[in-house]
Amino acid sequence: MKLNRKVFFVIGILVAISAVAAWYFYPSPLVYVESFENDFDGWIADADVPLDPNNPGHLVDWNVSRVASLAHSGEYSVELCIDGRQDDGTVWIEKKISAKNKRQIHVTISFEFYSEQESFNVIAGVCAYIGVSDPEVEDDFLVLGSANEVAGWKEYTHTVALPLGSSNEVWVAVGITVRWETEMTYNIDNVRVAVSSRAHLIRSTTSLALYKAMKARSKTAEETGKIIYDAVVERVSHLPAFTPRALSPKDIKAKRDQAKKSRERRYPGDWVWQFIEGNGVDFDYGYDFLECGTQKLYHAQGADEFLPFYCFLDFVTSKTSKHSRVLVRTMTLAEGYEKCNFRFRKDGRTEHKWPPPFLKK
Repeated sequence: MKLNRKVFFVIGILVAISAVAAWYFYPSPLVYVESFENDFDGWIADADVPLDPNNPGHLVDWNVSRVASLAHSGEYSVELCIDGRQDDGTVWIEKKISAKNKRQIHVTISFEFYSEQESFNVIAGVCAYIGVSDPEVEDDFLVLGSANEVAGWKEYTHTVALPLGSSNEVWVAVGITVRWETEMTYNIDNVRVAVSSRAHLIRSTTSLALYKAMKARSKTAEETGKIIYDAVVERVSHLPAFTPRALSPKDIKAKRDQAKKSRERRYPGDWVWQFIEGNGVDFDYGYDFLECGTQKLYHAQGADEFLPFYCFLDFVTSKTSKHSRVLVRTMTLAEGYEKCNFRFRKDGRTEHKWPPPFLKK
């Protein structure tokens, strides 16, 4: 059966709805970073500890406090202490975070953990929790490793794919759990929580699917790109524009930390990028993407020729960001350059219209 352009455009609209929904309703990951320099900033101390047989009617001693005597960065860290002589007990800090009505999310918590000495004995466990309810008991926690694996600071990371159901909240917690009959003290600093829908790759698969279907019918990458472009323009025109919000110092720090983490290249299919702070004249802020998860996916699927057309959609969808700004970009990995240089500024207009510049070369 031969399909005409009108039918393809309707299909493109359906692809656009799903693609733009990912841009609009599932923006960049929410990242929370806390180094405890000013206060606990919503983090709460809690514990599940046994009764003290040496002090009838009372729980064993435990304490959580901010201290200036030791820090991974800055001047402060959180100190966790517990009398572990009953070979039992867990102490932690916890925080409730908004998940903004997503049905399923990925939550990653990472933090720096300090032990004064290395030991082959398992004196305590480093533990973490991610869930939709407030952690209350030791069994709620996952042990990430031994607290005395190294002398000094060590980073720990925990990730959970979390179905939220009717909940709009996520609880995260990090702490220590007793494994040896002794008193113990450890420190935690630079806690980072990232809440993501993993929509970046998901949203790219809808356009990829249409490209493959069109190619099977002898349609070119340019023809598919134009249909999706027109459909996305139509869809975006009916969305309410965000009121631009400037990046706060905390936003900038979170983005720098996130970019630094990406350059550790822990996951081969992920993005690797740098945050670029602007001067407020040429641009306000930007990103240099050195590796692209979508490019890796499209290459694996034999869709390299279509990738530049998919990337060109950024000029249409950029206005749906809560940090909506004018997008300026002069190079992409898809076109063979060494990076994608996204730059954003608050004044002017994003001018790129069809055809894309790379078709004019």
